Amino acid sequence: MFRMTLPLPLALYGVALCALVVSACAPAEAPTPTRGAPAPITWGEDDRPEILLDDQMETRFAMLPLEGEATRIPWAGSYWPTYKDSVNDRWAGPMSMSPSEKYAAAFGLEGLPDQVSAVYGVDSLPDATPCTTDSECNATKGEKCSKRRGQSAGRCIETWFGICHAWGPAAVVEDEPRQPVTRNGVEFRINDIKALVTLSYDEGLPQKVMALRCDKTATGEGGVTYDEFGRPVEADKACADTNAGSFHIVITNMLGLRREAIVEDRTYDYEVWNQPIRGYRITRSEEVDAATANGLVGAPAMAPYRFNDAAVSFHHVEMEMGYIFESHQEQDAHLADEIDDYTGTDRYSYVLELDGEGRIIGGEWVGDSKRNHPDFLWRPLMKQDTEVARRRDVLATVNGAVAANAWSNVGRWDVVAGERVHVKMKGDGDADLYVRFGSRPWLSRHDCRPVLTGTEETCTLVVPEGQTRVYAYTRGFAPTSNYTVQVDVERAGTGIRWSVVESLLEESLTVPAEPPPPEPMSATEMGQVGTREWRHFGPFVVGSGPLEATLQTLDADGDADLYVRAGAQPTAEQFDCRPWAGGQTAEICAVSGAEVYVSVYGYQATAFQLSLRWTPPPAEAPPPAEPQPAPQMIALDGAVEKQQWQQYGPYTVTEGALTAGISGLSADVDLYVRRGEPPTAEQFDCRPWLEGAVNESCTVSGQGQFYIGVFGYAAGRYRLEASFTGLP
Repeated sequence: MFRMTLPLPLALYGVALCALVVSACAPAEAPTPTRGAPAPITWGEDDRPEILLDDQMETRFAMLPLEGEATRIPWAGSYWPTYKDSVNDRWAGPMSMSPSEKYAAAFGLEGLPDQVSAVYGVDSLPDATPCTTDSECNATKGEKCSKRRGQSAGRCIETWFGICHAWGPAAVVEDEPRQPVTRNGVEFRINDIKALVTLSYDEGLPQKVMALRCDKTATGEGGVTYDEFGRPVEADKACADTNAGSFHIVITNMLGLRREAIVEDRTYDYEVWNQPIRGYRITRSEEVDAATANGLVGAPAMAPYRFNDAAVSFHHVEMEMGYIFESHQEQDAHLADEIDDYTGTDRYSYVLELDGEGRIIGGEWVGDSKRNHPDFLWRPLMKQDTEVARRRDVLATVNGAVAANAWSNVGRWDVVAGERVHVKMKGDGDADLYVRFGSRPWLSRHDCRPVLTGTEETCTLVVPEGQTRVYAYTRGFAPTSNYTVQVDVERAGTGIRWSVVESLLEESLTVPAEPPPPEPMSATEMGQVGTREWRHFGPFVVGSGPLEATLQTLDADGDADLYVRAGAQPTAEQFDCRPWAGGQTAEICAVSGAEVYVSVYGYQATAFQLSLRWTPPPAEAPPPAEPQPAPQMIALDGAVEKQQWQQYGPYTVTEGALTAGISGLSADVDLYVRRGEPPTAEQFDCRPWLEGAVNESCTVSGQGQFYIGVFGYAAGRYRLEASFTGLP
């Protein structure tokens, strides 16, 4: 069972579907309701346990295990936060390549980091508050001034934003990468593979979700409103989260009976922390009467009991639930042996309602658990082959106006099957957007028609096979509506494809099998030995266990003696074993050691048979492969004072040349490149020496150690970029 720990997890972000929960309370013989009694609540359509378990579930309380754990324990990984630009983050250091840069270099894709940022990173929030420092952001909301690499300005982004909604199911479904993989000269380390697997799980993942997502803050203006019993009011029913009865049935069925992990949103308010659930343990299971149950849920002592009408018994349950929290973004390891260090514990208390057959039919959270329990539970289904972070090209931006009940032709555009088309409309008044493939849309013939109030509507569609053109129209609802429609398309083959990432993962999991243990060896020596004569055998290289030697004298009047010694040839005075039995009695020795020597001494001349048995050491593993030269990219920002140097390197160039350049200069800064030693003002292989804040570049051919220097003719900032084939 998992070890209980209490870490402080990072906040995770999830763009997840969510569902509602409520609780249920009222005894079978409930009197007429009066003021002061809690209203009875039961689970509804959105938080039925059947959503996750189908009809093959166990609801009898006595048949549900008191503890359980997933057979496949989820792995720890990063949620690749938005404020760090998602998988564009150079987690291994500023001189390394990010997971997206490695994918682009290995598979020949241009512009991939920009596409990642536009969908998942800093550029995905264009309307966020502009900033240059953290002090310009809202610290109360946990914002940081997030900038793309090489940029001096950025946007204020809450640090919990990220792709935990993809990490959670990926960690539940996929095996954890075990070793680096090299493709086309680019090495993907374990953390790179985790990043790409996680990002790929953002799309193409059918899922089942139990309970609605609460999108309000826990407190403050516009936050959740609670009744006198500490439960969200009906208007905030999505924030009532998972019903306690549904929760107990799902957890005990999935982890206790089926041994399958699921995913939870640990926070009940607008933040979403998707975390894999590893296991659980029931620490209290006590049957209570209706009055006690009523008191536990917070009703006044004399209030009428308002439980589910079908409830005839009640159980007070306390549970410890183990969940996996994320590893540091810089953690590059196969963490299966350390997963206990990444296991957190939540503790929940609730009352369960049972019917006359002992089946759970509802429940209510108790004490702190009324607010501190999962917002929703969900499980991933079969992952489909998808492509994420594809290049998005704008096909058109069209402005127009449309009258009530009139049509306006926005346009038609050529598209390719498999591409994803986005048609986004905004404006004033109230107009409806219609999109269709193959021919113009009509009221009853369309592929997308949101029909929302106002003029802000979006259609996102994948181009079907056989279709080559998409049409967009608007139809007026208000007397006059002005609109702007933007049409863009995600180009297939320009992003990160799951089938490619899956192949990297499979190769990472293919660890060479250890050679089988060596088979025991045996040998038999037949020979003769004269009186006062020695016969020597060995050395025998021994792995595990001893070498066993058996000597049998074959002549009736002969007498041979057995001597065995580890590490050196035995003598009459030095040995580890000498039975000295005499005559034809068999002599046996068992001696351990790396090298064992065996000798036969003729006390009387005789023929003999020497039998040996030992286990040799295992075959030596081949030496680890030397690191292979690969395309290297360096990009970093720096600054120098006047008459100051900044030195970089050495960089090992194995073929071709090293190309370096400085750009984005705020003053007159000079570039120097030298092979073998750091450059100086007098010694260098390349120095453009251009006047003013002018970009400079150098290309120096050859192999060996290269150094790059930046000198401040005046104090200034710069961006240094370099590329070469070799070792970083």
